[in-house]
Amino acid sequence: MSKVIKEFLSLTAEILSDTHRPPYLKLSWGSLICECILKSANITYTLFKPDGYPLRAKINATFAENIEDKKRTAKEGKESPDVTHQRTVQDGDTLPLMAYRIYGDASYYLKVARFNGLTNFRKLDVGSIIHFPPVRQQKTP
Repeated sequence: MSKVIKEFLSLTAEILSDTHRPPYLKLSWGSLICECILKSANITYTLFKPDGYPLRAKINATFAENIEDKKRTAKEGKESPDVTHQRTVQDGDTLPLMAYRIYGDASYYLKVARFNGLTNFRKLDVGSIIHFPPVRQQKTP
């Protein structure tokens, strides 16, 4: 399997360890924007080197519209009680990424930094605990 196909499948089909689901995707084609997940991908190899290594392939992908639970409930206008979360910083984590995973919106990272008394949110120590306070999110129109 070629590097490009492995990368495509890694980005679209691998089950995420923290959510136990494939990643949510955003496809855009002109003015059409669709939030979805990959349902299937069929790979057809069409050109090979003399030694059999594939040079060209076509991927026929099927996507299913799927809106993240946080966005779906916001659109439906349903509210659940806010709760405080805490996460242990892993290698490669950034505060905006962690805020996105908790709140579905990376822009809350400054509030999280203030809440935790962080003076440098760009340098997180692996293994440290970050607390994510309850925040009141704006309803999506």
